[in-house]
Amino acid sequence: MLALRVNTSDAGELRLPLCDSTAMALAAAVVEQDANQREAMLADALRIDPALAIWAVFGWTRGSAERESADASLTISTIGRWLAPRLIDMLSACVVKAFDLSKDDRGKFSSIVA
Repeated sequence: MLALRVNTSDAGELRLPLCDSTAMALAAAVVEQDANQREAMLADALRIDPALAIWAVFGWTRGSAERESADASLTISTIGRWLAPRLIDMLSACVVKAFDLSKDDRGKFSSIVA
C-alpha cells in the first residue's frame, strides 16, 4: 500500500494512506490534458478521500503566496484548482510505500472500504 508523506513541525512525519481508487484517480488527473477537467477530477477525489484532502491542505499551507491571497474560506474547489498544476511534483516528492498487504488482506481491506 502506498502512503502520502507529510512533514509537520509538531508531529514529525505523518504517512496518510493512499487508497488504490484514489491513486487511480490521481493517475488519471496527471494525464488529463484539459485543465478544467483535471481540477474537477481532483476536487472529486478530495471530496471522497479525507486523507488526500488533509495531504493537499498541508501542501497548500506551505505556499505562502496562495495562502496570503486566499480569502478566509478554503474550499475543495480552491484546493483542486491549486493542486492541479502541482500534482505530479508533489506526488513525486511524497508518495512512499507504507507496507505490503497479502492478497487475502487486500481483499478484506477492500471489502471494508467498499
